[in-house]
Amino acid sequence: MALIKCKECNKEMEDTVSACPNCGAPKETNKTNEMQKKGIKRLWIVLGIIVIGVAVLLLALPSSFKQFIGLEDENGVYRLTQISVHVDADDFVGNDDTGEFAAPEIYAIIYHNQDKILTTFDKAKEDKWDATFYPTKSITWAKGDTLTIKIYDKDLMDHDPLFTIIENRLYNGELTSKSKKGSIIKITLAKLK
Repeated sequence: MALIKCKECNKEMEDTVSACPNCGAPKETNKTNEMQKKGIKRLWIVLGIIVIGVAVLLLALPSSFKQFIGLEDENGVYRLTQISVHVDADDFVGNDDTGEFAAPEIYAIIYHNQDKILTTFDKAKEDKWDATFYPTKSITWAKGDTLTIKIYDKDLMDHDPLFTIIENRLYNGELTSKSKKGSIIKITLAKLK
């Protein structure tokens, strides 16, 4: 026979009795209260593990994702390291000098806010509808700035661009934008400071 405390009145009672001799609380109530306290302890432990897990996850997230969801400041200096362009046939209707349908000779003009900062002609890789440019242009970016990329065909230099992409946020990593007709631009940026 052992002595236990009543969970209602805190007086000692024998563990063999079915109710507290002092307040009359049944012994089961005492077990239920004990179980509730254990459940609350477990809940706090689980919540603590979740909080620590979220904190570790936020620390481990790549900088580009943190900037994308607004956890990290986008202001700073970025180096534009690569522009990959895929022109969808729906964004382009062109003819060569013989009147035959021809793929575009792609180049890009890039504007930071309204200032022209770069024109790309030298392509490192190109096939019929794709081009990749490797500029090394730095951009000092502040929240609210815009980066406008206009894609042209060399044969149609005096005409409107094939398509235009406007970015309002920059972050370290790769930005991908798609035109309404399916053309794609991927911009790779490295945040310098």
